[in-house]
Amino acid sequence: MGSRYPSKHTIQTIFSHLSSADFPSFLSHALTDAKWTLMSTTPLGTTFNDSTTFMEETFGRFSKLIDPEHPVSLVIDNIIGGGDEEWSVTEMRNLAVSRDSKPYDQKYAWVVRWSEEGDNAKIVEGRVYLDSALTERVIAACEH
Repeated sequence: MGSRYPSKHTIQTIFSHLSSADFPSFLSHALTDAKWTLMSTTPLGTTFNDSTTFMEETFGRFSKLIDPEHPVSLVIDNIIGGGDEEWSVTEMRNLAVSRDSKPYDQKYAWVVRWSEEGDNAKIVEGRVYLDSALTERVIAACEH
């Protein structure tokens, strides 16, 4: 009998879609009505009750503030959990540049709760932690 929740390898594969900004492929591994919370004191910090709105209001909005020559490209540094654990943490970073030509070297921790379907599990809930001060600086400097 396999594990109740996705393996670290499966979680790596799912989150690797974010590295190439392939949001539809990433979202195919989340429930449509998954609950997402961006844990931030910035205007982006809120709870979303569906996956599409979460991506549009966070990545969609923020991508307009990043230099298209140096876009956000997430790199997975570590995965904790998976297998027999309902929750996993995926630590990621990026080395983007904002539209004001300053580094946007953000670090993230995505804390995710999975459905019980082994490697076919879906994201039920997610909390994204990030550097709010860095995000606020980019919003203040680049959002007009």
